[in-house]
Amino acid sequence: MRSIVDLITDLSSRPHPCLTWYGGENERVDLTGKTGANWIIKAANLLSTELACEPGSKVWLDLPAHWRSLVWAHAAWSLGAEVTFSGEEADIAITATPGDAHTHVETVVIALAALARRVEDLPADAVDGAADLMTQADDFMFPPEGGPDDETGLGLTQQELLAARPELRRSSTAAAQVGDPDGLPGGRVLVVGASLPVLLSQVSPVWAGGASVVIAGDDSVAEAEGVSHVTRTGAPA
Repeated sequence: MRSIVDLITDLSSRPHPCLTWYGGENERVDLTGKTGANWIIKAANLLSTELACEPGSKVWLDLPAHWRSLVWAHAAWSLGAEVTFSGEEADIAITATPGDAHTHVETVVIALAALARRVEDLPADAVDGAADLMTQADDFMFPPEGGPDDETGLGLTQQELLAARPELRRSSTAAAQVGDPDGLPGGRVLVVGASLPVLLSQVSPVWAGGASVVIAGDDSVAEAEGVSHVTRTGAPA
């Protein structure tokens, strides 16, 4: 039985890219498995030490489909928390656009820009998800309590999410010869234009399958990124 903690441990041993993100204004972010795991662990430490996130907590991801959203989702899961996409019954909110809807919950405000080191105009009592994140330890401060039977908020337990097989098609580019034609190890999977819940449902099992992920608004980067497969995005299972 596998959990998100097992996935993070696996990612931390991968020196090759686990994620490439294309955003607006020609933004491109590359994370190796080791770096991605480090971001997740820092976020988990902030959630647990600053906001008492624990098994059973509900973490509201009030965020777009973005690479930073992947970090915070996996951090919450590593602690046994469940992610949610609305503020109802949420214990903690993570947002890039704080407003009146967040005043009733503990709030982490993040900056989406790649080079942001702190959040501008941070509301009173909110946690700076940029500056405060970078001060966190590179190893789990406390043993992470997330387990394979914990609910993710996607209608799947952690084990079911990691065992899921996203619907894939082979890339039509010449780079389709990269990787195992019958599986994911060593391959590069392109996820195009997915909502945040769908993005989460696609990325975690792809990482668990040994592949890396490219996230972009269209498939024009497929050949340059050596994409071997493209997801058929739809509603999460």
